[in-house]
Amino acid sequence: MEVRLLIEPGMGELAVMRATQSDLDHIEKCIKRGEAARSWREFERWDAKFHEALAQATKNRAVIDILQSINSIRDQTTWSNLKKKSLTPANRKTYERQHRTILGTLRKRDAKGTRARISRHLLSVRGNLLGY
Repeated sequence: MEVRLLIEPGMGELAVMRATQSDLDHIEKCIKRGEAARSWREFERWDAKFHEALAQATKNRAVIDILQSINSIRDQTTWSNLKKKSLTPANRKTYERQHRTILGTLRKRDAKGTRARISRHLLSVRGNLLGY
């Protein structure tokens, strides 16, 4: 989570500058698929794809590679167990709202807003996963 908090807010700012309409549509598709997910595991898969789509929208190979590395860690047993335990229906709804808000700031091309919303989202996830 520390690395995510260092990388992803800045990634959002790059995405604001470089995302195409196709990128924004793909991000929205990931959100919709996550919202329609019937299991925590399916939601987690689309949540990871949402964050990966944000990275892809930066058009920056290093950022994309770092996010893929982070997502490979998210696939490990320890992370999965934490996520499964913390992904209550209320937390899931919060994440879904946060994802929609992030997309909204991206569509407005609001770099500061996107950075702040991603930070807030990741702090929420960290609190739910780790208890602080």
